[in-house]
Amino acid sequence: MISPLASSFRGGFRNLTPMRGRGRGGVEWSPVNLSPYAWGDVHAGGTSTTIADKSGNGRADATCGASTAAPLYLPYTGTAYLHLEAAGAGTNSLSCTAPANTASYAAYPLGGGAATTGAAASGAFSFTTAGDWTQVDLLNGSGTPLASYRASDSGQTGHTDAYSVAWSVNRGTAGRKSVVLSPSANSIRSVALLGTNDIINAPAAWTPPATAGTACTVAIVFRAFATSSSSGSLFSTRASNTSVPGLELRWSGTTSSLQAYVFSSAGSLSNANLSASTHGQIHVAGVVTSGSTFTSFCDGVSAATAARSGNDETGTSTMTIGSRPGSGFVDVELLAVATFAYALSADQLALLGTYYRTGA
Repeated sequence: MISPLASSFRGGFRNLTPMRGRGRGGVEWSPVNLSPYAWGDVHAGGTSTTIADKSGNGRADATCGASTAAPLYLPYTGTAYLHLEAAGAGTNSLSCTAPANTASYAAYPLGGGAATTGAAASGAFSFTTAGDWTQVDLLNGSGTPLASYRASDSGQTGHTDAYSVAWSVNRGTAGRKSVVLSPSANSIRSVALLGTNDIINAPAAWTPPATAGTACTVAIVFRAFATSSSSGSLFSTRASNTSVPGLELRWSGTTSSLQAYVFSSAGSLSNANLSASTHGQIHVAGVVTSGSTFTSFCDGVSAATAARSGNDETGTSTMTIGSRPGSGFVDVELLAVATFAYALSADQLALLGTYYRTGA
């Protein structure tokens, strides 16, 4: 089996053309080419209540919010928009310095319909109305635009419009956060928005065997923004937080560093070294077991390996996505989860990164 550290690949993917790889016969490349054990992709198989397995192995759907709250499904169908969520803490908003003579604003919803309007004035302007918005204009007393936020032009943190007004997309410090779905923001796939106590439960059949010496990979594709929930788990294959087997990927404290945890059937715990991630970027990260060792990885770069316990580490219940059982909830945009009954190499992880457009 090829070790995850065997490849010389150590770079990012920002300059690679996304989702245009072609296999034999001109067929578009997808993660199915890597023979996943299970593959739940929000864009390809997500709804407000489930995420379908697209591996071809016929596994049951993952269920949104089976034990607590369900994440918010945000579909992307080709029209750019800004999703503003009522923040759990802090403020999710769109803001700018309104030009002189500003008298009102008009916000245009996704799908058309009447604009949401209100009074405005020059100086600090903040739009906080929850919803999905394609455009927000600032107008003078005659209704002439003086500034115009366009989601189609916006990056993850905003943009400077055609009137030279700088718009900022702001995110709260806890709970679900603002989302920009736009090619300009490197966000052209539907996402499941998690926060506070939102989770997704994938069937136990999504979790590959992790018996002593057995190789496997559990990967998650996500985008997160500061602040990280302290020691929150992006996924866990454990049935509970007691001494039961399974794999987890956690934040290291409140940092953006990721750490793999492996729990054995004997109740022993091993921690891998840290993998770096960057808030605001799409990442493919997870845990790889191979032989007597395991490690965390992020975007094709693996941390130093650590010794496994040598016992059965196969999860025996549902895989919890967005927390570990009952605690450690995270605030993220989820794109996909994929599992494999072997250790992915760095080059194979790079293919996943290209497909999902990892980076800012």
